[in-house]
Amino acid sequence: MILKKDQYVINEKIPDWGIGKVIDITNQDRAKIFFEYGGYRTFVRKKNSLTEVIHSEVNANSFMHINSDMMDEEKKILYKDLLFLQKYFLQEFPDGFNGEKYHDIERDHKDEGHAFAIDILDQKSFEEHLHAEDYGKITIQVLKVVNHLNLLFPNEKKALKDGLKEEENQKLFAQSLYGLLYGTGAFKDRFEEWIGTLAVIGADKWTIASYFLFIVYPEKYMFVKPTITQVAADMNAYPIAYTPNLNWNTYNKILMFSEYLKQNLHKLEPKDMIDVQSFMWCIIKSAKEK
Repeated sequence: MILKKDQYVINEKIPDWGIGKVIDITNQDRAKIFFEYGGYRTFVRKKNSLTEVIHSEVNANSFMHINSDMMDEEKKILYKDLLFLQKYFLQEFPDGFNGEKYHDIERDHKDEGHAFAIDILDQKSFEEHLHAEDYGKITIQVLKVVNHLNLLFPNEKKALKDGLKEEENQKLFAQSLYGLLYGTGAFKDRFEEWIGTLAVIGADKWTIASYFLFIVYPEKYMFVKPTITQVAADMNAYPIAYTPNLNWNTYNKILMFSEYLKQNLHKLEPKDMIDVQSFMWCIIKSAKEK
């Protein structure tokens, strides 16, 4: 078949690659195709063994982030297809996300931290402390949740603790955190108010900005370790528009990337963002080793 840009295809000789989308046609009559699980491949445009797939059979979300200039030379070095990354993960954890080794090393302590957080930061008791203007009590509870796990570095915990010494900052932080976790307005607006608060108290770090969302709602929100998240995104050819300055656009793209992994790790079937974040951490080890 003659390949055309934006066409969906399948390689019946290697069905594990999944569906592919023709991203670009080069001057050398070559077609660059991104496969769901096989990554970037190049085929002769006019002579190939591919079969066209009708649009109705395609999950378009698997290709939303892909474009013809994604693969610069630096990113090509890091890029690994999802089949490779899943195989590497299974070398580390042969029983996948359900195995005892995975639970012992990666999962159980985060599940326990989640249970601790939703108990300590329960919406009803949080509201009661806010109405009583007991911001000091909320601060104590917040720091307990932060110290319960080792996801934040000591200097990050210190920045938050120091930022919450002033009573005025405690009030601002408590109101903003409640709005982030339990507010009813648009999430974008709540998040932007939250990161604005972190800037005021001198604790504007990606880890702190994402920690409470992740630990209270692991089914939906991702914890952002900047280096891990950036490298994992590059390994998957997924643009997240990262900057060290907290902003909605980057976090929104990170959430999209996290959901992309969750949906496309079809051999592993992650349950939530705890599994996805653990997967990111594991594949970063593969990048360092190779």
